[in-house]
Amino acid sequence: MITVFGGQTSRSLRVVWLMEEMGLPYRLQQVDMLSATPDAALLAVNPAYYIPAMQDGDVTMVESIAIMEYLMARYGPLWPDAAGAGGG
Repeated sequence: MITVFGGQTSRSLRVVWLMEEMGLPYRLQQVDMLSATPDAALLAVNPAYYIPAMQDGDVTMVESIAIMEYLMARYGPLWPDAAGAGGG
């Protein structure tokens, strides 16, 4: 299962939105970036300690747009192929 590390008002919402639209199963790991105690799970994934971060099996990524491009490349595009869309 894909795990997304993020917050309620962070760019991780882009990643969550895309996974919802694609129907992908995921787990959202909420991270309180203002907490005095760093989140150990996020530190293990991203020692730079910023969100969003994502784990998909052996793949770990950061940066919301890069994560979204990875998801669309691996699990299929969100939009139909232009040749099959009836356009001409």
